[in-house]
Amino acid sequence: MTCTFSDIPARPGPNGALQRIASWRAAFAARSALRRQQRLDRAAFRGLLYKDEWVLRDLGVTRHDVEQAAGLPLSCNAAEELQRLAQWNRRSGM
Repeated sequence: MTCTFSDIPARPGPNGALQRIASWRAAFAARSALRRQQRLDRAAFRGLLYKDEWVLRDLGVTRHDVEQAAGLPLSCNAAEELQRLAQWNRRSGM
């Protein structure tokens, strides 16, 4: 009996194409979920732009600080940057 490649059932192995595709799909899904969460976090952060000046002053930041942090790329943590700016403002006697 002659055996051709079409007669052999495809089995996904450790280096199989099906596993690579599944791995890429999982990585894409994880990355998409992360980006979605970053966009939601940034949208919530932008809510600070609508706060009164006295609220921002109590937080130790200015509206400009919030605008600057909100304009950062999504890969940067805007809350950490705002915290850094607040500490700098406290040290400089805002």
